[in-house]
Amino acid sequence: MTKGRFIPLLMLPAFLLLSITSACPAAPGPGLQAPAKPGTLRVGYGKADITPELGTPCALGLDDELLEVFDPLYIRAVWLQSGERTVLILTGDVIGVSGGDSDAFAALVEKAVGVPQSHILITSTHTHQTANSRWETGRFLAPYGLEEKFVSLKFKDQYVAGLLKAARQAKASAVPCELAYAEFPVRDIASNRRLPIGGGKVEFRSSRATADMRAKPEGKIDPLLRAVLFRSLQDASLIGIVNYNCHPTAAGGEELGYATGDFPGVGMTMAEDKMGNLKLLHLTGTAGEINPGKYVENDSGTAAGRKRAVQLMGERYAQAIQGAVGKARSWSAVTKLELSRESFGLSLQDIPPLEEIKKKLAAAVEEYKKKKAAGNPEPGRVRGLADEYDFYHSKDGKLLTQAAALRLGDVFFTFLPGEIMLMFGEELRDNFGRPRLLNVSLALDSGTSYVVPQVYFDEGGYEPTATRLAPAAYVELREKAISLLEAVGLAPQKPGA
Repeated sequence: MTKGRFIPLLMLPAFLLLSITSACPAAPGPGLQAPAKPGTLRVGYGKADITPELGTPCALGLDDELLEVFDPLYIRAVWLQSGERTVLILTGDVIGVSGGDSDAFAALVEKAVGVPQSHILITSTHTHQTANSRWETGRFLAPYGLEEKFVSLKFKDQYVAGLLKAARQAKASAVPCELAYAEFPVRDIASNRRLPIGGGKVEFRSSRATADMRAKPEGKIDPLLRAVLFRSLQDASLIGIVNYNCHPTAAGGEELGYATGDFPGVGMTMAEDKMGNLKLLHLTGTAGEINPGKYVENDSGTAAGRKRAVQLMGERYAQAIQGAVGKARSWSAVTKLELSRESFGLSLQDIPPLEEIKKKLAAAVEEYKKKKAAGNPEPGRVRGLADEYDFYHSKDGKLLTQAAALRLGDVFFTFLPGEIMLMFGEELRDNFGRPRLLNVSLALDSGTSYVVPQVYFDEGGYEPTATRLAPAAYVELREKAISLLEAVGLAPQKPGA
């Protein structure tokens, strides 16, 4: 990794391997940011409504149009500036945004607000009931006239406009702040969906589980909400980044025709309304095998039942947020703002040859169109498009992606691509002696799918069937995350410490 200087990503494509770090240079030069000045952290907040119109293709894509909006969808932004160095965090109420699109959108944000593209961290809350945001994947269907039935280009424009609006608001509202860190347990939301059934195997508990599955144990979770709070030195108003390890799928994980920010979105709004002087941004943690399945009463598959579940879980999340704010005590100036970001590859399972991929897709589209005309559409294969994505985003058997680490004083973040297991986050914490660490999944690149350890492949369950990555990718990403955290100054725990 290149150390001691900052190299902007500019418009480099996602497949070009690049290692960057924003550790302070000895002297600023062309393209370099000046060292951060201690105690001058400026923080701003922005928020833009991106609620799609009815009829917009939802997260499944084909034949999954938006029927009802439960609550608004947003882009939220937090601006962090120390001296001449700025980091901008943007998160949207979508299921995910792939790396190529994320890079392109970040380039537009750079032009709008002047933050280097590589210092713009685009993430997704991963709500499953939302408009489809797999625009990069949708392009594979353009030759068949299905792209805009799979994904809305109008919603893409709306999403990008939301990024720009929220970023501009965050920049304009930035004021000197001090920081506090707090943790608070979240009650009865998260449960582990990998349930042991004997013989070293597991079964899957869905987000809206049956009564017998809800009766089974909660399983291993991380109950803590982690909050990084910024208090204005001008008027004591608060901006909070909250991080929690659970799929935001109280409304269900089926990706049906609804729009909701799910429990994070509803919970943040409740907490903001209750406290009055608080603005929030949620970052979904390492929640690959964690969902609310034990605690969502699947009384019906109706929209009304789903809305009740979102409201109930939202109330619980709001209570935890308020609890964390109430615990915040040690406010201090931030003396370090550092970012390390790198592009790299993760090992894939076998990818079919391109001609085979094209032939299978053409046949699947033809079959879909026939059944659609007969009134019995079965999109199946035409919704997935995993082989197509992997072929065009890989090199030498590795899927190319990105990750980053951020330091704010004595608080650290990882921004990780794809869906990351709770087990991964716990291993990172253990490696560094349980620091103040917020792990963020679905960041920078959602196209990587699940990053699954070998033990989960051995046990079975859902996650190994939903990834194209090989077990080696789990170790590769863990080692990369460790090196990124070390680059921003987090020291590993010494043996025996």
